[in-house]
Parts: sequence; structure tokens; C-alpha cells
Amino acid sequence: IVFSSLGRLYEYANNSVKATIERYKKACSDSSNTGS
Repeated sequence: IVFSSLGRLYEYANNSVKATIERYKKACSDSSNTGS
């Protein structure tokens, strides 16, 4: 049970990090495109 919950927690955290990075990269590209 512990390993299963840790695996799911790690997977959730990993997906969350990926989503955050994608959102950060999108924000960076948007700001550079507007020239601000």
C-alpha cells in the first residue's frame, strides 16, 4: 500500500511539474512575442 501510494503521489507530482513547466514556457514565449 505504501509503495502504491508513493508511486501514485510521485506520478501526480511529476505530471504537476510538467504542467507547470509547460505553462511557464508558454508564458515566457508569450511575453517575448509581445516584446515586453
